[in-house]
Amino acid sequence: MIQKLRGAVVGVDAAAGPEEVEAYLAEHREALEADQQIVLRSLMVGTEANAKRVRREILRGEMAFAEAVEVFGLTPDQGQPMEVSLGDLPQEIRGALSGLSSGEISKPVEFQGNVYLFLVDVGPAAVGEERLREMAVSELLRLKSQEASDGFLKRLRSQVVVEIHHENLPFTYLPE
Repeated sequence: MIQKLRGAVVGVDAAAGPEEVEAYLAEHREALEADQQIVLRSLMVGTEANAKRVRREILRGEMAFAEAVEVFGLTPDQGQPMEVSLGDLPQEIRGALSGLSSGEISKPVEFQGNVYLFLVDVGPAAVGEERLREMAVSELLRLKSQEASDGFLKRLRSQVVVEIHHENLPFTYLPE
């Protein structure tokens, strides 16, 4: 119902012009490139010395990441695959994962007082120019829709008087 109302009343222009897309890309290219999905696994290993030792053993093939999870996995979510956006990760973790591809393990990362190792299951793919344009168009349309919705709500609130009949409500009404 809300989507029908938004489509009928808001009337967002469904296209972003080439100049608009180019301008958006020029201003937001770095953020769009960082907004890639990856699948990773994390393991909290206690100390940096432990992390270095475990990483070295994994790189040499003496231990698999899954075995390290069995040894150090203190919580059930340790070692579980997580799909995340690179752009949403804290800078410390994003920095440790930059340049890694599928199957690679990060150097030890200290985050919020704990030391972690990250295994990249599915690494970020190189974002081509066409994909960047698609992402820019999508974001521009989202921004236009939000702007139009905000304008519609502002007009609606200024034109419609809402009457609240407290006696008909099945709950106690608390005004904002």
